[in-house]
Amino acid sequence: MFDTPHKIKKILIAEDDVNIRLLTQQMLEAFDYQTIAVENGLEAWNLLEKEEFDLVLTDIMMPVLSGTDLVKRIRESKNYLLPIIVVSGSHVELFNTMEIGNTKTLAKPFQLETLIRLIQSFETHIVVPA
Repeated sequence: MFDTPHKIKKILIAEDDVNIRLLTQQMLEAFDYQTIAVENGLEAWNLLEKEEFDLVLTDIMMPVLSGTDLVKRIRESKNYLLPIIVVSGSHVELFNTMEIGNTKTLAKPFQLETLIRLIQSFETHIVVPA
């Protein structure tokens, strides 16, 4: 495996809590990221099939399709290298096992600076199989 440079520009946000979704979107757009926000994993999956994104930011617990299932689908698709940040306020055991390769975790509540640093960490460390 080797790392390849990658600039994060377009972020897909999947979050069922409307307040968290809108706040996260506004915060990221203030840092010049282009964002599209949806309320569940299925909506995120449908967008990923039609559009290209540089990163997915997803909650774990969502209706219709959970963040966990969304991550599994992405990792089994043509987008298997897509950087993903999984966010959760609970489910610590499952949460910790998800942080492998191009998947990172972030506990709620989080600071904006922490989220930005995590996003930026993907810009120089996209893992590509040899």
